[in-house]
Amino acid sequence: MKKINKITTIVLLASFVFYMIMPFANAADNYSISISGASSSHEYGAWQVFSGDVSEGDVGEAKLLSNIKWGSGVDGSGLLTALKADDTLGTHFASIDDSDPHAAANVAKVLEGFDTDSTEMRKFAELVSQHLNGDATKKSTYVTDHHEINDLPAGYYFIKDTKEIEANEAATRYILKVTNGVEIKVKADVPTLEKQASLNGENFKDATSAEIGSVVSFTLTGTLPDVYEDYKSYKFIFTDVIPAGLDFTEGSVKVEVLNGEDRTDITSQTSVNTYEKPNLRVGFDDLKTLNGVKIDKDSQIIVTYSTTVNAQAGLGNVNGNTNKASLEFSNDPNSDGEGKTSSTPTETSTVYTYELDVNKVDGKSNQPLDGVKFKLYKNDSGSIKYAVLNEDMTLKEWTDSEDAATVIVTKDGGKLSVKGLKAGTYYLKEIETLDGYNLIDDLTLSITEVLSEDGQLTQQLQKLSISVNGGEATDGDIENGVVSITVQNNKGSLLPSTGGIGTIIFYVAGAGLVALSIVIIVKKKSKSNLS
Repeated sequence: MKKINKITTIVLLASFVFYMIMPFANAADNYSISISGASSSHEYGAWQVFSGDVSEGDVGEAKLLSNIKWGSGVDGSGLLTALKADDTLGTHFASIDDSDPHAAANVAKVLEGFDTDSTEMRKFAELVSQHLNGDATKKSTYVTDHHEINDLPAGYYFIKDTKEIEANEAATRYILKVTNGVEIKVKADVPTLEKQASLNGENFKDATSAEIGSVVSFTLTGTLPDVYEDYKSYKFIFTDVIPAGLDFTEGSVKVEVLNGEDRTDITSQTSVNTYEKPNLRVGFDDLKTLNGVKIDKDSQIIVTYSTTVNAQAGLGNVNGNTNKASLEFSNDPNSDGEGKTSSTPTETSTVYTYELDVNKVDGKSNQPLDGVKFKLYKNDSGSIKYAVLNEDMTLKEWTDSEDAATVIVTKDGGKLSVKGLKAGTYYLKEIETLDGYNLIDDLTLSITEVLSEDGQLTQQLQKLSISVNGGEATDGDIENGVVSITVQNNKGSLLPSTGGIGTIIFYVAGAGLVALSIVIIVKKKSKSNLS
């Protein structure tokens, strides 16, 4: 890294999140700086550290600052005392006398020997921040897409945030820049969080559907800020609010650090790993204390855990089972990581479950039929599984035994309901109908869903439908997560089923033949007796 050859051309790339010293030069006695990449929620103040005269350097070089004195923005005497007492910088400034009228210029001369991104320059910026005089010389204004600090007297400036950092942001990473630079491009300085769910442990998505009793896995993926190296310590704690419809699986938490394609299990090093219903908290009070693990700005921290969908699972968009997660992180590289944190915006993932409603009616009159009995089953990878239900008709489990399956009976106007199903194919088997009615063949029920695409801020059920025996699909109620079908039963018929007098004629003819036979037999016996 280049050395700083002249104080007038110092490039103090301190990589210091809160603080920055910067020379400015535009026109005589009218200097400005532009800061891009920072949101409008920020406000910056500039404090003059060194005053002086701005002049041109050689062709291609930066503007120069000469006749250096302490600026109006710092307590120069107090700053020099602090520099001399500091363990890192003390030996460098020990010979500078505060009573010397050239003390400020001598301090600047020492700075020329430091690397631009060195520990010494970071420490210098930190000490400057502790010896500021009153309010900033000038404050920034936000113009369209950047911040501007204008009308600054000639000099060398220290800049920092002057407003409270908002909940989901961190203090901006500041840079000490050469005098001919008029714009700072702020780097991304906050981590991000992504939360996803999966029914089979693969193909994680923002939303999925699952039956009651199913195991649903979740991932929380956190990135690190570009300025991660600037922090002395770094708090990094996930909080996930698990809804009542999902039971957390104790002992299922796994924490890994991902570097490229390399995954390293760091679960044993977590300093926070607790579940107090409904909150799961996992992470590190100081990510920088991990042993034997490479972690830098390009690393990702991944938490996985599992849950089981229970009978309290809500239905549809209104009562969907939505996890809400956030990530707490350090936002001040000048602190020890305690007490100065922000949180990412809430990230959600949703597990949907559905209700099947069946209306049983007479095939001719459409009158409801109470008392018809059914069983529900599915084909699970070639194995037939029968539904076992709770008393409230929520799904409890699946069994291999048809005898152990719950008998579902239509009531209250020919209705039956099964709650806690996912999208997929099911079969409804009528096992007993009313007297005079024919049993129907097993029905194939296909429940289809359309979920919002990954990456949307809010996961929602976009469409829900059901089809019977491969027929045309009927839309369901996406807000309440209900699909409904109507099943008809027809009565048994006399033969033939239409027209004629049916079987009655055979009964009448038969009776006549029997009577005629009796008469013939009696007559024959009478003749026999006479002879």
